[in-house]
Amino acid sequence: LARGLGDVYKRQDMYLAAARMLGVEAKIALQLVELRLETGLSQRKYAKANELMQNKVSILENGKSNSRLSTIIELAAKNGYKVELKFTK
Repeated sequence: LARGLGDVYKRQDMYLAAARMLGVEAKIALQLVELRLETGLSQRKYAKANELMQNKVSILENGKSNSRLSTIIELAAKNGYKVELKFTK
């Protein structure tokens, strides 16, 4: 059975709320999810638009992998953003 769009957004909202409470990897993942959601595209359509495989978008968004900084910078640039890195104590 196909899920309704409301179910998809509800699940993404729960993911975003959980990610806000976690560490830096989750914060990066959260920003990548927000970047995609801003486009209004599914992971599959977003991946195609950005010349990625859908599973790569999923991996980036789940925050559990060590994604290359260059991949994140490239993805941000393709969507009109730049990445800023800040060191704090």
